[in-house]
Amino acid sequence: MRGPRALLALCLTLAGAVASAQTPPDEEVAVEAPATGPMTAAPALAGPIVAVRVEPALPGENPWVRTGLAPGAVFSAQRAREALRIALASGTFAEARVSAREAPGGVELIVRGERRYRLQSYTTQGVGARPAEDVDDELGLRAGAAVTESRVQAALTRVESGYRDAGFPHPRVTSRWRETDDPSVRVLVVSVEEGAPQRVGAVRWPGAPPGAVAA
Repeated sequence: MRGPRALLALCLTLAGAVASAQTPPDEEVAVEAPATGPMTAAPALAGPIVAVRVEPALPGENPWVRTGLAPGAVFSAQRAREALRIALASGTFAEARVSAREAPGGVELIVRGERRYRLQSYTTQGVGARPAEDVDDELGLRAGAAVTESRVQAALTRVESGYRDAGFPHPRVTSRWRETDDPSVRVLVVSVEEGAPQRVGAVRWPGAPPGAVAA
């Protein structure tokens, strides 16, 4: 099948573990080699590699350098595997896959996955009703550790659960990145909207002796 939607069915996924909520905060997930099983390629895909995309891209990232490719290199399934291997070896991906499609004058290669960042530091805003140490424990983040978007989202979910357990039924915890001079290193800002706590209005104990509840 031809045309821009004629995708090469590579879809090579990282064979190793992916950072997730179950990964201990201090553990660095090792990058392993991608799977190299049989692949099916669209027969129409042939010729030079004229474009490379890396998604999501880091600021200032050169996709050719990230994948170790040179403009005009002849496309092949093996070359696509090697480009994926080089991208993963950079340590900036937690997992990734590669695909290719026909482009004017040749083939476009796309490496897409979840990026991994080095956490320079993090700060929390809006924490007042609960001990900051409890919120830090729920976040489970550490300066210098590798983090991903999914790991950050799992951390925010844990903080919201902690607030609900503490009697705050409607907390809202969000985050945003602050970039640094190194595109692979970031600062995380966590914002907490605690909401109003839930108060106990009355306690009822059917059959209790008079005065027992008050005592």
